[in-house]
Amino acid sequence: MHRITLYRGIAVAAEDLDEVVKSIRQEGLAPIGKTNDWRQIQERIEELLSRPDLDTSITRNERHFANVTFACGDREGAAYYACRGGSADAVRLVVRFCAESQDVCVDGRDFLAPVFQLFDAPQISEISERTSVLCELFGPSIRKYWELAISRARSELGYRLALHDLACADSSVISDHARNRSPILGRHLTRFCSAFFVRSPVRADQVASIEEAAPADIPEVELDLRDFLRRGITDGPVGPTGQ
Repeated sequence: MHRITLYRGIAVAAEDLDEVVKSIRQEGLAPIGKTNDWRQIQERIEELLSRPDLDTSITRNERHFANVTFACGDREGAAYYACRGGSADAVRLVVRFCAESQDVCVDGRDFLAPVFQLFDAPQISEISERTSVLCELFGPSIRKYWELAISRARSELGYRLALHDLACADSSVISDHARNRSPILGRHLTRFCSAFFVRSPVRADQVASIEEAAPADIPEVELDLRDFLRRGITDGPVGPTGQ
């Protein structure tokens, strides 16, 4: 178990700035959504990997949800989220905080889930190239989930996305993804190096700093999801629920 430094980008109306900053410093970050509780599968990954009937009905138990906030492992990605929302005169902030690794899960909705769902390449060279890219972004532990996923047809969506869920809960994948510094252009044209669900509320004593962000802080893209897939991107449901 170890701590991971994370960044959350928010846009705040100028007249609310002092109150919001005071609230974060005194109360921390409140939950803004829910997702499937990854702890339900985290200790069972190896067992579940061996199941031929693996499906999202196993990895996404509707009775177990976690309250979460969303965050990036890089300040630049958080700056993107801060700058894309709010009114034109809103103040853009990046909140830096730490969380225990068991309270963090990869948020694959804008990149990893579409990749596991949609990738389909008959050429071995293409598979090898994409595997190398994923290992750079998510570390070498992603390989076993990826190779199992693409061993099945795209029509076996439940199996592929269940493997995505297991990968997102893998502690090695989480740690390695947090260290990625290659900016990604994901679904809905999102920009980030790494994206996470973080169990919330985040306590005030976990918050390290609150700084203003600007559009100049948004990262230049190095990898486009559309190039990875070499096809159009659909906007259908792909990752686990993040409400």
